[in-house]
Amino acid sequence: MSIEMEILLPEEVLTAVHMNNMGHFFEAHEVLELAWRAEKEPIREFYQALLWVSVMNYHAERGNLKGVKRLINRLLERLHLCKDVRTAINLRGLLASLMRLDEIVGCIPTDAPDQQQKIPVVLIPLN
Repeated sequence: MSIEMEILLPEEVLTAVHMNNMGHFFEAHEVLELAWRAEKEPIREFYQALLWVSVMNYHAERGNLKGVKRLINRLLERLHLCKDVRTAINLRGLLASLMRLDEIVGCIPTDAPDQQQKIPVVLIPLN
């Protein structure tokens, strides 16, 4: 099932995207969670995916490889469902960034000693 629609994103969602892109991942998550909770289906799924990007970046910033890996797959699945949503966000660019990150973290052994991993974060591109 795919979500097909064109939407104008509310100001708070755009603000959260900018917060994520400036490295304020926890704060972006908080704003997106409010938007997600307030929204009705089906765009709610899209907001949740954006929220997960900030959570994933929060894990990446802290070197939490397992958290990043877990969220990448969920994100790719969720965003695939939203592939026909047209917004100010460049969804193809976001998907491409996530797939590159998936390749990068796939090369990092999960049994590596518990050390801070340098994991790239994903910016949410705007059109």
